[in-house]
Amino acid sequence: MFNFRTVNLISALAVICLVLLKAGIFFFLMFCVFYVILILCGSFFIQLNFFLKSLNSVPNNKNCIAITFDDGPSPNTLDVLEVLDRWKVKATFFCIGSEAEKYPDIIRKIHAEGHLIGNHTFSHSNMFPVLGIQKINSDILKASEAINRVIKHKPLFFRPPFGVTNPKIGKAVKMLGLTCVGWNKRSLDTVSNNRNGILKRVTKNLKPGDVILFHDNLPSSSQILNQFLTVVHDRGFKCERIDNILNIQGYE
Repeated sequence: MFNFRTVNLISALAVICLVLLKAGIFFFLMFCVFYVILILCGSFFIQLNFFLKSLNSVPNNKNCIAITFDDGPSPNTLDVLEVLDRWKVKATFFCIGSEAEKYPDIIRKIHAEGHLIGNHTFSHSNMFPVLGIQKINSDILKASEAINRVIKHKPLFFRPPFGVTNPKIGKAVKMLGLTCVGWNKRSLDTVSNNRNGILKRVTKNLKPGDVILFHDNLPSSSQILNQFLTVVHDRGFKCERIDNILNIQGYE
């Protein structure tokens, strides 16, 4: 199985073999480069489940897919909620704690309209992956507390910023009893303004169980979502909260 523990075990055996074979420095350097590449891939591709197991798809026989949003709430979230309500579908919002404090009414509206709210850390800092375990724990807990103050529920689903994972994040998620959620279809709506390209990316080979990643803090979020839901409806798919698809608890 391709994960951190297995790679470290194989790497240790490989180093022993290199030592026994009296391999030259070139082979040791090549091994180090290869090891670093593996660790970086494991960190940046949450779908690999390298450092922790995450829900990257939600297989089901109900023809359901899961729409997820990151980085809200924001004023643009209101337009997203309007589109979701128009189509009568439910989604999962991974909210930043500091934004939840800034826009409590929007958090309250997300919850009141039947969508699931997940934890996306308090700060969503670029430095989050390099923080110590205590600061990682604190940041995640602070986000849960910010959300709990508004909706009186603590999220049990967590998505790390940028989908980046490492051993410390994996340990924190386990310690806090959270379920990590990734995705298997990424819109890349934060790096591209090409709506047709985004739509093609998230609808290609669409199948039951797919977890789609959008962002609800962009001016174009609602328009892209409306186009996506048109395709989803035409293909006969249903959209639901992740916890409802899997019949597991979404809040503490």
